[in-house]
Amino acid sequence: MRRHDLHTHTNFSDGRFSPEDLVQLAREKKLKILGICDHAFSKKLLDSYQITTRLEEYLRHLETIQKSLNGLMLRIGIEIDVSKNYGVDPALLPVDILNQFDFVLFEYVNTASEYWGKVGRRSHMEVISIRNQLEIPVGLAHNDIQQNYQGKEAEISKILAQNEIFIELQQSERGRNTRNGMDYYNHFSQRLIHSLVENGVRIVCGTDTHTGEFLGELDDVYQFISQNNLQYHELVM
Repeated sequence: MRRHDLHTHTNFSDGRFSPEDLVQLAREKKLKILGICDHAFSKKLLDSYQITTRLEEYLRHLETIQKSLNGLMLRIGIEIDVSKNYGVDPALLPVDILNQFDFVLFEYVNTASEYWGKVGRRSHMEVISIRNQLEIPVGLAHNDIQQNYQGKEAEISKILAQNEIFIELQQSERGRNTRNGMDYYNHFSQRLIHSLVENGVRIVCGTDTHTGEFLGELDDVYQFISQNNLQYHELVM
C-alpha cells in the first residue's frame, strides 16, 4: 500500500483549495497517491458547488495536472449521491463519460438518514444494476456498513466482492460521517470483519477533506486494516 488519501474535494465543488493547491499540500503531507473526487448529481448542493454540468471540464483540468506530476500519483474520481431524497437514479447516469474517470464513489448507498437528516434509502442493488457498464473501479463512500447491513454482514460482503465494489474506510474530518462520536469502521463487528476478509472485499482510505486540514491523517485506519488483515484495492498499491 502506498500512503494515500483517496477521498478529497476541491473548489470544483465545495472544497477550499484548487486542485493545484491540494496537490501541493499532498506533497507536503508526503502522500504518494491523492484521490480527488468532487461532488456530482446531488440536490443538496448548488450547481456551482458540484461538477454535474462540468464533467468534461473537470476531467480535462485534472488530466492536465495528472500528466505533469512526478513522485505523486493523482487519481481522478467523482463522488455521486444516490440517495432517493437528494441523489440520482443510477440507471440515469452518463456511463460513457464516467468510464473516463479513474474511479467512482457512490455515497448514501442503503442509507436511510445522516446526522443532518433523512436521505432516503436506495438499495445497493440499484447501483449493482449498472455496475457491469462501468469499466472503472467502483466504491462505497463513507458507508456505515455495520448499521446499514446489520445481520446481513456475510451477504453484503459476498455481493461487494462478486461485483468488485470496494469500500472506503474514513478517518473523518471534524467528526463528519461518524456515529456516536466514532468513525464507522470502529463500529465493525468481528462478524463483519471476518466476512470482508473471507470474501476479499477491497479497501481504500480517505478523509473526505474539504478544508485540507486533515489531509492524509489516516494512521489509525491503516492500523485497523493491518490488524484485521483487510486487503487494499489496487488503486492504492
